[in-house]
Amino acid sequence: MKTFLSSLFLVSGLYNVVYSQSNVSNATATGAGNHADVVQNGEQHNSLIRQEGINGPGHKNQAVVRQENLGELFSNESEIFQYGTRHESKVLQKGDNKIEVLVGESSAPNSNNTTYADQRGDGNDAAQRILGTNATETKLDLRQFLNQNTGIQEATDSRKSIGEGKQNGVGNRLEQSLEGFQNHIKIDQVGSLNESYQWVDGYLSGNNTGNIGQYGDQNVASVRTEGNSNSFEATQNGNLNTVGGPDILLPGAALQEGDRNQVLIYQLGNHNSASLSQEGNDNRIAGPEPDVLGAAQIGNFNEIEISQTGTLNISRSLQISDNNTAGVFQTGDMHHSLLKQNGTSNNASVIQNN
Repeated sequence: MKTFLSSLFLVSGLYNVVYSQSNVSNATATGAGNHADVVQNGEQHNSLIRQEGINGPGHKNQAVVRQENLGELFSNESEIFQYGTRHESKVLQKGDNKIEVLVGESSAPNSNNTTYADQRGDGNDAAQRILGTNATETKLDLRQFLNQNTGIQEATDSRKSIGEGKQNGVGNRLEQSLEGFQNHIKIDQVGSLNESYQWVDGYLSGNNTGNIGQYGDQNVASVRTEGNSNSFEATQNGNLNTVGGPDILLPGAALQEGDRNQVLIYQLGNHNSASLSQEGNDNRIAGPEPDVLGAAQIGNFNEIEISQTGTLNISRSLQISDNNTAGVFQTGDMHHSLLKQNGTSNNASVIQNN
């Protein structure tokens, strides 16, 4: 294995390009306005890029890695570490690959950073993490194509930030973990046997939004939200899909804890299930308007279970077609529940306790 680049830079406007085959690339840049560009074609590559400031955070650094794996039995790995503000990173990989991007550290300010990753192949792993205090207007973007891929996106103490993940294939898994307020996270999965997990800690003034879209069969979508004024929406189109557990983050139902939270669930197909739970006050499994439903299932042999605990909670749900089952359980005062079923051989129950 040869090392093509291993150096320390103290100047601005740095641009580096590395072409290699079966090699290791290491780049360390200190200061501001640095640009590291690594291109590796062939088999079994490793790339490591570090960008930071002089005795502290850096500023406006860029890192780009392109790796194409031409062999079936070898893998490429790419690691990027950026410390400071207004950094950009991009990783493009083809083959059996692994990506790890870490921006910032938990004890330092960190804002306006962007990280993008694109993996094409089977059995890929990608982790994007943005850490820091008051991480403002950061963006995580992950794309994975083909099968058995795993993606992790994490942002801590963040506000006005965006996390987006897209997977196309079979047996993929994507986890998003978000801490802060006024953030948006989104997952899109096309294919079957995929899993989506979202965890949001929205503090007292969350105003975070989460969205999961799954198109295919036997998919799982799960969410846990803590804090106030957060919203979550899930759309599943296919058969044997589930909103709720099993989940390493949350066994059982899709859960929201706090006040003034909202859930919207739409499932199209047969043998689908949804389990939703809200704990707090003035929560809604319903849209903002009186005619907007919170949970809708269209198809046969579907199941939905709704649990709300607190006061002034609202639930509006609909099932269309045959052999469906719905249960609504509300504990507390001044709740409202609307449950509609159109079809034959359906079962429904609404229980309200003070």
